Amino acid sequence: SSSSSSSTSLTADERRQFESLVAQLTASRARIAEAMCFALDRVACADDVVEVLERAMVACEPSTSLAKRAARLYLASDILRNAGAGVVRGAQRYRAKLQAMLPRAVDALAAALRVTTSRIAATTLEERVTRVFAAWLRWAVFPPVFVHGLESAFFALSRDAEAACFAADPHAASLRPLDAAALARKARQAGVNDRDVAREDLIERLARAHAYVKFRALGHEPRKAADLAADDARQRAAEQLTKRLGGDGGPKGSSCAAAVVVADGGGGGAERTTGGGGAWVSSAAPPPATGDGSSSEDVDGEAMDDSDDDDGGAPGGGTNAASPNDADDAAGPPAVASTTTTTTPTTT
Repeated sequence: SSSSSSSTSLTADERRQFESLVAQLTASRARIAEAMCFALDRVACADDVVEVLERAMVACEPSTSLAKRAARLYLASDILRNAGAGVVRGAQRYRAKLQAMLPRAVDALAAALRVTTSRIAATTLEERVTRVFAAWLRWAVFPPVFVHGLESAFFALSRDAEAACFAADPHAASLRPLDAAALARKARQAGVNDRDVAREDLIERLARAHAYVKFRALGHEPRKAADLAADDARQRAAEQLTKRLGGDGGPKGSSCAAAVVVADGGGGGAERTTGGGGAWVSSAAPPPATGDGSSSEDVDGEAMDDSDDDDGGAPGGGTNAASPNDADDAAGPPAVASTTTTTTPTTT
């Protein structure tokens, strides 16, 4: 493994090799381990490695399956876990690089989730991503507020339908006097994507994350916390509109869409388009990532073969549901990796 702390670049051949490894990723532990070992053996090239992974997560073809998208998140997770184990000198630099790109990558995952037409694929992706986030909280690789911000973005309902609601939130009002640099700092701390995002949209996202964290702190699971935050924002928006209209003449209930229609003359209320719904198992723990070339399996508690990726190519087009392993769900924190990462991965 490289032990250099200076930043160097991947060679053209290395870049092509890693791009190929990432493109061919499935939930197979062997494939993820191979790509992870490539990354950890090139710590000095962390900038380039993360750039390739970010492009694969953010700028991939719209037809990229949800299974492939999830596998790329698993790779980021395994790099994080093993980089923090201290078995590769300088590998901690991956943490900062991945932290900078993950909000944008999670936004892309959420966008793919919202347009899928397969309920099974959507539910499977939601379960897997939930478990990745839960693992990061247990491993303490990032501050909890950062991980909760990622959760907020991933589990957000239609942004168009709710933007006016969170824009009317008192926390949004407290953010408006801040300059662009201050907002960007808050976004980085809160796990909120601020790249190529308009100022008012960034304020809405920060307000959404702030509301979400409040309900997560009360012990609600991710999906429930997102729903409660949205309901609360709708209710606040409706109440504010009612006051502006002078009493009881405003819209009843907690419909933010109604507030948008009355206040702005349009807007509608886009319904959530994902097929995902109720099955949540956020306590499920990925198996420990070890430094001997193994990965955190499929973060579902059981191994999967390459066929898991066959969902027809289009987002959400497959039936790649996986069953959580109860023994893994009850397991304690993963053990710290204790060997080098250069061991050849075994084939599943």
